[in-house]
Amino acid sequence: MTFHKLNLLSSIEPFINYEEIAKSKHKKYREVLYGTDEVKTQTYTNVKNCYELYETHKEYLERVVPFTNFNSTEKEALLHCYTGNTKAVRELRNAIIKNQNIHYTTKCAYCGIGDTNYLDHYLPKDNFPEYAVHSHNLVPCCSYCNEKKSMLFLDGDGIRKIFNPYFEEVGEEPIINCTLECLETTLKGHLIIRDDIDNQVWLNHLSTLDLIRRYQNELPRVLCTIMYDIMVVCDEVGEDFTGSKRVINRKLKEIERIQGRNSLEAIVYRAYLEVDQLFDMKYLRKVYVEMTHLLH
Repeated sequence: MTFHKLNLLSSIEPFINYEEIAKSKHKKYREVLYGTDEVKTQTYTNVKNCYELYETHKEYLERVVPFTNFNSTEKEALLHCYTGNTKAVRELRNAIIKNQNIHYTTKCAYCGIGDTNYLDHYLPKDNFPEYAVHSHNLVPCCSYCNEKKSMLFLDGDGIRKIFNPYFEEVGEEPIINCTLECLETTLKGHLIIRDDIDNQVWLNHLSTLDLIRRYQNELPRVLCTIMYDIMVVCDEVGEDFTGSKRVINRKLKEIERIQGRNSLEAIVYRAYLEVDQLFDMKYLRKVYVEMTHLLH
């Protein structure tokens, strides 16, 4: 859910990429998608117009409707731009991923916890074949989010089902809160969406990708990582209560900078810093042993 903005490739290059990919296709598709340097096809002109429309409405993509005048041959050729796996499209995929920061070159832009192994078509390519290789329409994501989103775009009220990590802004306030409960031999965490959140796109995103449940399952892992780091700092550097808190707070700032304030780790680190008992070494060591045993 990270609600963290991805880095865009150049705003002037999407159609240039289309041209390069179209020209790299075999004659059967190239003659449909591009034509010649002297005479372009109607498909080429229509796609160019669609790209201009995308740029105009990029912050409100629910206003973009599919171009309905492509015939079956044109649609097949447009989809093959992506599925044909030419060198040009492989380079585009790699460029999109490598353009992200160190976290999002390997982690899903939709959830922040799954490994990036797909590019999702934000506007589904079967309905919007004209954007099959539009770089701003390709979102690095994990297999789970890719499958869950699939062909989804708008809900029954015409509101987007998924947050757009290229163009949407989110304020500084966290969307999900975490509370931690210190028990005798374990630590329990609870995640809840803030009750004053009324942005339906955000709520749709959380529901569609089942993020509260998935994050809840990841909580013990994140908590154990924090506890281990505190124990190491105390054992190796001799930091006290105040010093340990300072170390974890610095870590939180770095997580927020790279992953975003709404990443799972940022949510949990903020909650952890609010509980003084979690910096008591005697309690911490006991709970850590129990929790890591359960994780195995």
